[in-house]
Amino acid sequence: MKKQTSTTPIQGRLMPQALDAERAVIGSCIIEQDAFSRISELLRSDSFYDTKHQIIFGAIKHLNDAGEPVDCLTVTDRLQKNGELGKAGGASYIGELSTSMLSSAHIELHARIVAEKAQRRHIIEHARDITNEAFDEACDVGEILTRSQDELARISGYSAQRYSTLDEVMDEVERIVETNAKSDTLITGMKTGFGYLDERGGLQPGNLIVVGAGSSVGKTSFSLAIAENALQKGARIVFYSMEMTKTQLVARLLSRFSGLQGNRILTAKLSDDDREKLGIAKRELCGQHLLFDDKSSTSFDDIASSIRTLVIKRGVQGAVIDFLQILPINQQRIDREAQLADMARRLKNLANDLGIWIVLLSQLNRDSSKSPIDRLRGSGQINEAADIVLLIDRPGVRGEKFKRPYENLDPNKMALVTIGKGRNIGVGEFIVGFDPVTTFFYDVSQEQLKQTCVKPYNEIAPF
Repeated sequence: MKKQTSTTPIQGRLMPQALDAERAVIGSCIIEQDAFSRISELLRSDSFYDTKHQIIFGAIKHLNDAGEPVDCLTVTDRLQKNGELGKAGGASYIGELSTSMLSSAHIELHARIVAEKAQRRHIIEHARDITNEAFDEACDVGEILTRSQDELARISGYSAQRYSTLDEVMDEVERIVETNAKSDTLITGMKTGFGYLDERGGLQPGNLIVVGAGSSVGKTSFSLAIAENALQKGARIVFYSMEMTKTQLVARLLSRFSGLQGNRILTAKLSDDDREKLGIAKRELCGQHLLFDDKSSTSFDDIASSIRTLVIKRGVQGAVIDFLQILPINQQRIDREAQLADMARRLKNLANDLGIWIVLLSQLNRDSSKSPIDRLRGSGQINEAADIVLLIDRPGVRGEKFKRPYENLDPNKMALVTIGKGRNIGVGEFIVGFDPVTTFFYDVSQEQLKQTCVKPYNEIAPF
């Protein structure tokens, strides 16, 4: 049972409480069998201010979970077996609670009152803890803010049931299976637009997907391609970039649908024909749920807070962060590798907590003697935190050609994507197309591969 600290007065005032409502809830649960099920999602034992009520409610919950009847005698017997009857006020107090209620007609109202008072106490306790930390100069202010935001989010979603039984999880799995069976597609997650990934589930809630590449290979463009394909299916996505402005990012999206170079859209005097193409592209993108939050790109903690807020207020389902190594940090650690590892782990936890996917871009170092996945710049622990690591290579950037078995492909119009880590999807590699004009990546068929060969075509089966 959670330690009870809420009896301490604050500046001479008692903590928020509603003892009459607590007695009404307990009494209703004792006199009517279905009463507990009506309020079980609202309350848990520490929702009650009175320690006696906490103990009695715990006994009632145990009896309900075990499928046993709940009445004055069974509750008393349960408490006696646990040696808690005296702490609960004795048999006479339980009898008093059961006889004080005539019906459970208003139990939901009484339970909401109890829950609201509990929330107030939790807010007060949290404010006290945060105040103490804020006065402690040894505590990092960024970490204080993050903990505060996480705790307030937990309090705002205050729920009686914070655990799940095996049967409940199996039912959840069964619902997913049924939903998938009714779907007209084999893809269970959001589409990325790349067949190799989509056949393996696409973008799944809770996943941290790291996209790694060297300088100028196309990390941002690849992530924009993934985001755009998800947006076309109705996804809600937020994009954070420390390297490019929101106008540059949107210009790249407009470039894809207009065929115009992204830099020309922002810097050149466009012809009437080009402006017409741009208008068509704008209509194509209009209405898609892509958000940008420039103000929150000043620190990692701001980004984490922004994601949490946008998930709650705007229903965001995915986030793209560009890119890890230049992400500002509100931490006083000297070890940069530890900082990067910590951010990756926190992003993974955030994706899990919020039920969203996060695409995190990461730079690769230039040490060609290492395997691509070991070249994630700054920390090998980034790989540990990620569910999926996608590594992009365009040898044309270096003036090189593809190695076997892709040596016939045009290195300037194709890219090799290696799945260096694939939790639940395995590892592998696949070829994608690249448009040098619009800098966009796209899925390719065998026929398209044939057309982009620089030598006589031989059958290539990269997937």
